[in-house]
Amino acid sequence: MGELRDLCGAIAHLQKQKTKRDRKRQYQRRSRLPPNPKSKIQNPKGIIKLEIQPVKRMPKKIRDLKAMLKKAGFTQRSGKGSHTKWLHPLYPGRITLSGKDGGDAKPYQEKEVADAIQIVQSQNGGDS
Repeated sequence: MGELRDLCGAIAHLQKQKTKRDRKRQYQRRSRLPPNPKSKIQNPKGIIKLEIQPVKRMPKKIRDLKAMLKKAGFTQRSGKGSHTKWLHPLYPGRITLSGKDGGDAKPYQEKEVADAIQIVQSQNGGDS
């Protein structure tokens, strides 16, 4: 009976050692950089090169886009709910902005407004 208890204790001890070793290996795997086959050729001294990521800027507010459109000469027509339609005689079509004035503008909205203003300004410059 005593031998069985000793054997069970030894097995439990080995299992604890195994889990500690596994946790240590997992931590080492996570902290390791992914292997790069060219790193030995391009970087023989082991210097780590960091890539600089572009800084993400804050999105503009809907009220800012509306002010930009108004300044460019667009006229506002109301739509359903929080939607507003913006028209300009030199711009083919219309721009629809959705969202409350204090809400963040979506990237496609910012791009659409910037493109529309650029088209209107280029047509104004071409006529004079």
